[in-house]
Amino acid sequence: LELLRACVKELPERDTVVARQLLEDVGHHALACEVLGARLATASIEELRQQLADKKRDALAFAAEFANELPHGQQANVSVLLFTSIEMVADDGRDFLRLASVLSAEPIPGQIVRGVFEKLGRAGHHADLGLDQAQKLSLARKTDAYTWSVHALVARAVRFRDEQSCILAVLEAFIAYLATRLSIVGDIREHKGLRHEVVHG
Repeated sequence: LELLRACVKELPERDTVVARQLLEDVGHHALACEVLGARLATASIEELRQQLADKKRDALAFAAEFANELPHGQQANVSVLLFTSIEMVADDGRDFLRLASVLSAEPIPGQIVRGVFEKLGRAGHHADLGLDQAQKLSLARKTDAYTWSVHALVARAVRFRDEQSCILAVLEAFIAYLATRLSIVGDIREHKGLRHEVVHG
């Protein structure tokens, strides 16, 4: 409940009972609670509970496949929350999440994101928009001044739910970016600057 209070400016006392029910709906799962807090910026608690009750087949399938990694008894609710939140992200944010879904679990430097977006034919500000869009819905977190991280469950939900052709396009853009960066590998002075590419490559 305090996490929800921290994510929204004001949570009226009259909403605390329903808020507790909402947290129970997602099994008090830490990631789900953060995402709920972000979603409360644009939806009421009642609206969110109604959305969780509308379970599509793909959410049920995801819940079944990753049952051991989701809160017992509430796997489907968390799956619905993740899927509906990902669907809310605009194109730039979706491409960032697609990128995160094909990289390692290590934090992703903004330099890589911008480089991939350039290979996708979009200017650097689109990469910054994508990072911001994902972060606003708590689907990504700024790790430090230069890197962002995406929870493994979010990455898996993207791979499970998204069009494979869209994910493949982003993967190909990353490979093209990686090829460009590794072209300087012959210069020993540049080796240190490639450590992030090596981790994710």
